[in-house]
Amino acid sequence: MFFFISKILSFLFNPIIWIVIPILLCYKIKNDNYKKVLYSISVFIAFIFTNSFITEEFARLWETPAVNEKTLQGKYDVAVILGGGMVSYDKTNDKLIFTKSTDRFIQAMHLYAAGKIDKIIISGGNSTIIKNGQVPEADLIKMFLVEQCIPDSCVISENKSKNTYENAIYTKEILNKQFKNKKILLLSSAYHLKRAKRCFEKIGVEVTCFPCDQISGPRHYEIEHLIIPRADNIEVWDRLIHEWVGYIMYKFSGYI
Repeated sequence: MFFFISKILSFLFNPIIWIVIPILLCYKIKNDNYKKVLYSISVFIAFIFTNSFITEEFARLWETPAVNEKTLQGKYDVAVILGGGMVSYDKTNDKLIFTKSTDRFIQAMHLYAAGKIDKIIISGGNSTIIKNGQVPEADLIKMFLVEQCIPDSCVISENKSKNTYENAIYTKEILNKQFKNKKILLLSSAYHLKRAKRCFEKIGVEVTCFPCDQISGPRHYEIEHLIIPRADNIEVWDRLIHEWVGYIMYKFSGYI
């Protein structure tokens, strides 16, 4: 039930919905003054959600700050990569399609090559509502990492989890069997790590966070960054709002 509720709430809080609703209401309202107000509200909301500077500032308030790998203390026994829309499989053309958040496993590959981590656990199953026989994300990423010459024995797939809470639960089972009292590095998107870290801490797993694919970066004050709207910022807001909804739901459910 929690899974379905979170999906529904994420849809209802989608920025596009907020922009479109005032416009749709105009068709039901006869008063011209009210229509002008609604159109103005829609334009204002659209400006907020498409403005790069505002988007990055809100992301900066939430994201876990970036970490320089040189500051990592010693070598970690295992890196845990949390799945979430990184890759899918194109059956027709028999190839992997890399989507958002791929920086998570790319950073893990780099850390492995740099000798910062010994083993890798990829946590992520099929997170879609309708099960369609799709290969779990963790298995796809493991296949890719092995193809990139990381030994099969160094990559572990946890392919049952459907959300962050289950990532922590099922990964803990592996950690308890193979990495008890070991140093653990947790890799996920910077906007997601706050919730992820607290999920692991809630069940007694101590981790060090390594943020990936930062939304925010050095501040820019160019005119186009401050004023000119960009449609791709709506997708960024969608991710942030989805994460905020998830955090509140997890807090309410006692997961964090």
